[in-house]
Amino acid sequence: MFCELPTAYCELPTYLLRGNVITKNRLQQIGAANIALSIITHAEIYFGAKASEFVETRKVLESFKVCHLSEEISLVFNGIMLNYSLSHRPKIPDALIAACAIAYNYRLYTENKKDFKFIPEIKFYDPKS
Repeated sequence: MFCELPTAYCELPTYLLRGNVITKNRLQQIGAANIALSIITHAEIYFGAKASEFVETRKVLESFKVCHLSEEISLVFNGIMLNYSLSHRPKIPDALIAACAIAYNYRLYTENKKDFKFIPEIKFYDPKS
């Protein structure tokens, strides 16, 4: 996933760093200066990185703006969990990523829209627009 600032928010899947050409090309077109990643996404990517890839992964991640957690994000996250835990069972990292996108008013690019589409406040990034 990726974001175009100031209207998009990014979550990058681990496979971005493993040769997903389409996503890599989209990110290059947008440019690192126009992309933001949640701190949750950073953690997920580091967690999935192999020891041999860790230094390069860190270099890549450092080229993107980071969306840190805040009180506002915590409140939005809590609302997502209260409203959708029983009906949609969102994963905690996905709910935090959604809360970041909503709080920053960024459009979310994701390969997994099903994980977020039930949240009406989410605006998805459309590479065609």
